Amino acid sequence: MAQVKKESIRSDILDKSFKMIKEEGYGATTMRQIAGACHISASNLYNYFDNKEAILDELVGELYQEAVTLSKINRSKPQSLSQDVYLDYLVAATASLQSYIIKNKELLYILIFQTMGSKYEGFCDSIVERYYEYEMWSMNKAFTESRVPPLKGPSSTMIKNVCGMYIDVTKCYLSENKSDQWLTEKVEELNLFIIGGLSIYIRELVK
Repeated sequence: MAQVKKESIRSDILDKSFKMIKEEGYGATTMRQIAGACHISASNLYNYFDNKEAILDELVGELYQEAVTLSKINRSKPQSLSQDVYLDYLVAATASLQSYIIKNKELLYILIFQTMGSKYEGFCDSIVERYYEYEMWSMNKAFTESRVPPLKGPSSTMIKNVCGMYIDVTKCYLSENKSDQWLTEKVEELNLFIIGGLSIYIRELVK
């Protein structure tokens, strides 16, 4: 019975912490405030979590690791630079990411917007870097194995900016409470935009 009560208190701490951090941000939320919201003493709160960072780890740590892992899951590469084939590749590469965003939008809001002052505050930059590495890898593979040897892929700056566009779409989806359908449409639109730009880029190179 005592164990059940402890689990109930722990669950309440996480629930109240989630709401407070989402509303006020990590930096503005204190252990004393969390204890007060849970109607327990600050000393009792420390029996469950060593510090505020431990609470944040419990809330978003697994989500963060999943985001990092997603950038390494799909190691397929486009078979060619034709629009249809490369679009199929982009759709497959973004499908798992989109599903992850929709499934975890409440916690992602905290991870992206409300973790200033914590070790997670660089989340978006970290994800852009990881997806940039993946896109550089796939783009270079496609250009290297192209049947037109002189082709050279887009610059690293351009690819990094493209990766940042997906983050910007995600931020808008979360901050403006857009529908899941909106996210799907914007990701599709962005994929087509990238394909169109790549097609123009290639045509210019082979003139």
